[in-house]
Amino acid sequence: MNRNIFMRRLGVAAALVAVLAVAAGAPVLQAQPEAANMGLTTYNAWAGHPQCVGNAKVDVLLSGDPVSVGGYETKLSFDASKFSYTTDNVDLTNYLAVNGRSTSGASGTPVLEAIGANFVKFGDYSWGANPTGPNAPGNLARVGLTTLVCGTSNVSLSESQVVNTQGTAFAPGTQASVPFVVRGLRDTNASGGNVTIADAIAVSTALGTSGACSANYQYDINNSGGNITIADAIAVTTGLGQPSCP
Repeated sequence: MNRNIFMRRLGVAAALVAVLAVAAGAPVLQAQPEAANMGLTTYNAWAGHPQCVGNAKVDVLLSGDPVSVGGYETKLSFDASKFSYTTDNVDLTNYLAVNGRSTSGASGTPVLEAIGANFVKFGDYSWGANPTGPNAPGNLARVGLTTLVCGTSNVSLSESQVVNTQGTAFAPGTQASVPFVVRGLRDTNASGGNVTIADAIAVSTALGTSGACSANYQYDINNSGGNITIADAIAVTTGLGQPSCP
């Protein structure tokens, strides 16, 4: 009997030791971290303004749990029937420029980009004595595409890589593919459907502001390149009742 009691107590003690080992941080299976996810945000853009190079803006974002990011590269693809890309229309943010670290594009260092008929591939990297880089999430860059015609198509990321300041790659994660709407020339209020008096009113509210490929370029219906005038509002009314994206 005493032997049985002793063995039971020994078994309980062994179980307690195992529990304490786990509680004390003994090696156990750990949850896998999230990967480096690459996202996109698009904004309203209008066709019919060919002089406004890079007028269709796309933000490239990093999420997941990368820590001390030191660099990245990605490929943004688009529908070549709706958009084109002109060199030097990648605007890198200062996301990597933390803790005194320098980044590409600074001090005359050229921005890295490769251009094809339907894509631009680019990246950013940092260097410096301080080994600590930024953590995710972050806004990496804004890319300016040039609109060709109105309509909806997808812009997509692929071939993305993200590394820490030591050059170690993070696990690749999701890479966004999102719809991008290019508005018709007279769809100034971005409502879609047919051109209405509301589109002309939207132009009227911008009278006197600059339309020379500025933030109000969509109201420069006659593409004069100067300030928005009543002539632009009248140009909208010539299309009243017609499809906003013919």
